[in-house]
Amino acid sequence: MSHAGPGRPYLACVAQACFQCGASYVYILPGNKPLSRTGLDEPVPFEGSVVESSHIDEFIASQVPLLQKQIFDSTGFARFASGLFRGARCRVDLITTVSGPAIVMHFLPDSLPGTDVLNISREVLEFAGESSGIFLLCGKPGSGKTTTLASILQYINETTFKHIVWICDAGEYVLTPCKAFVNQIETGYLGHGCDLIERAAWLGADVIALDLQLDENLAWQAVRTAEMGASVFLALNASNTASGLENLANTVSSGSRREFIHRLSHVFSGALYQELIQGVESPVPAMEILVGTDPVRNLLREGRFLQITDLIAAGGKYRMQTLEADKKRLSGEGLI
Repeated sequence: MSHAGPGRPYLACVAQACFQCGASYVYILPGNKPLSRTGLDEPVPFEGSVVESSHIDEFIASQVPLLQKQIFDSTGFARFASGLFRGARCRVDLITTVSGPAIVMHFLPDSLPGTDVLNISREVLEFAGESSGIFLLCGKPGSGKTTTLASILQYINETTFKHIVWICDAGEYVLTPCKAFVNQIETGYLGHGCDLIERAAWLGADVIALDLQLDENLAWQAVRTAEMGASVFLALNASNTASGLENLANTVSSGSRREFIHRLSHVFSGALYQELIQGVESPVPAMEILVGTDPVRNLLREGRFLQITDLIAAGGKYRMQTLEADKKRLSGEGLI
C-alpha cells in the first residue's frame, strides 16, 4: 500500500489503495483497521495499520472544508464530495461515535449506469418523471435512493425541455444536459439549501430535487415551491412510503405541523420506497409505489399514516404496488 508522503494524509493513501483494489466503500474507525466493501459484499479488513485518532485528526484538518468542520462540530455529522486523489470522486461522511470521529468514504462512479443495468422499469420512470407536486424517494441508508433519483432526473433530462435543479450535500452523479437545462448544486460549500430552493423557484425551475438532510425550513420551502407549480423530489430515509410521509411531517414543529400536513396533502403526488436485493448478476431494486390519489390525500390530511399503507395493495389500477408484489415479479422474471 502507498505510504503517506509530505503533505499527503495517511488516510488519503488508504483510500487510494482501497479504490485501486476495486472497493466501493471504506469505513474508518479509530482503534480498528480500515474496512473496505465492494457492492453489497460484507466489509473486510484492509491491509495496513490500525487507524489512530491522530490519522483522523490529520485528515479532518487537511481534507475537510471549513464549513463542514463547523457543521460537524455543531451537529456531529457532515457530508461533502471530494477529489482525494486523481481519477476518483469520493463522498465523505464524518460521524461522531463513542470512539471518536469516524469516516465513511464512498467512491462515486464517473457516470450514471443505464436503467437496464439498474433494472428500473420504464413505467416507474414515467410515473415519477411525469409527476407534479411533491414526490418522495424513500429507503434505508445505502438502498440506492440517490441512484434512482438520478435515473428519474435523467429521464426528465432526455425527454423534456424543462429546467432541472438538483440540490445535494455531495453529488454522486453528474448529469449532462440533453433536452433539459440542468443545474447541480452541492450545498457542502455553500451552506443551507433553503435559500437555494428559493432562488431555483425564482429562476423558474420546473423540477427541483433535494438529496440532503431535511429540516423544518427545507420542508416548508419544498411545499411552498410545489404550490407554485414546480415538481419537487425529496430523498428521505424511511422504512416504507407511508413512514416517509410521516418522517417529512415530523420535521415540522408540533405547533405548525397540522397546517403543514394539510398543505402537503394538496401537493403530494406520489412516493417510491425501495430495497436493494442481490440479484442473479447485480443488485436489483424492489419497489413499493404509492400514488397521491384522493383517498391517500384524505388520510394524509388527517395524519392517519398507518392506514395509507392499506390502500397500496388495492390500488393497482392507479399503478400502486406493494413491495412484496414487486419482489414476486422480480423472481418471476429470473432477476433474483
